[in-house]
Amino acid sequence: QFLASGDYYWNSGMFLFSVGRYLAELARHAPDIAAACEQAFAGATHDLDFALDLCPRTLVLASGGCVADDATESLFARHDALHQWGLEPPLSYRWHPSASPG
Repeated sequence: QFLASGDYYWNSGMFLFSVGRYLAELARHAPDIAAACEQAFAGATHDLDFALDLCPRTLVLASGGCVADDATESLFARHDALHQWGLEPPLSYRWHPSASPG
């Protein structure tokens, strides 16, 4: 009955392409959105306290792949790993009790 009515559309939201391809197409077809994505990425990579406040989960992308996927609070407490990825711990985590030395 639901499908037979023809009143509904379905979009699964699945996309199969690389991040690089997506960003290139976004820049070509929606440059304003691409610029906003670039600003958000810059903010997320340089203001980790901001990411800590807003993101329950964080992915770390490096060398063309995902090198970490964890709860943001747990990930940011791993100073040794952050240093390895070229990231500074958020200011609020430099003296956090759960932070590992690094």
